[in-house]
Amino acid sequence: MPTNSPDQRDKLMTIARTLFATKGYEATTTRKINTLAHTSDGLLYYYFPGGKKALLDAILLAARDSRTESLHSFQFEAAKDAASVHSEILRFFQFIWATLNEEENYQVFQITVREKNLLSAAQLDWIRRLNLLISEELRDFLTASQNHLAVSPEEIPVLSQTLIATFQAVIFTQLVVTEEREITPDHWQGLKDSVSLSLRQL
Repeated sequence: MPTNSPDQRDKLMTIARTLFATKGYEATTTRKINTLAHTSDGLLYYYFPGGKKALLDAILLAARDSRTESLHSFQFEAAKDAASVHSEILRFFQFIWATLNEEENYQVFQITVREKNLLSAAQLDWIRRLNLLISEELRDFLTASQNHLAVSPEEIPVLSQTLIATFQAVIFTQLVVTEEREITPDHWQGLKDSVSLSLRQL
């Protein structure tokens, strides 16, 4: 058995993730991965018997666990008034944005967008569940803060979905359309205004 197996395996995954994100899955060969990792073809298949696809699956599995754990680590602070509800929503969005922009997460995001046709039903379901978890976290906060909002309990899910959709539009525009990893002050102000509008509309 090869020595330092966790290090070697992680090294192969790191290099493959970077290549998949920057060059694309089809353009990335196992030879290129091995060259950059300074490993043999046999070693790659030792850790990943399914080759390149097994590498992709391992990368996505690690990302699923990491991002789910990270999301669970966020704690909303109890709202004291309508203004603090607004600021906590923005702090939550800032947290998600910062997490998504961590290099590993950003690379995985690029892979899932560009290589969606390669994802299994279970992997697509993971992405759906992660988005659902984000929505549920926000919904629970809004429910707990209802006394500071002019909404009924029945309107909370709609408000949560509206806010999430607003933020997802920013993510899509910045990271997919323009491929910009920084939200400009103007865009951030626009997001603030949209959150304010959504809180007042219902």
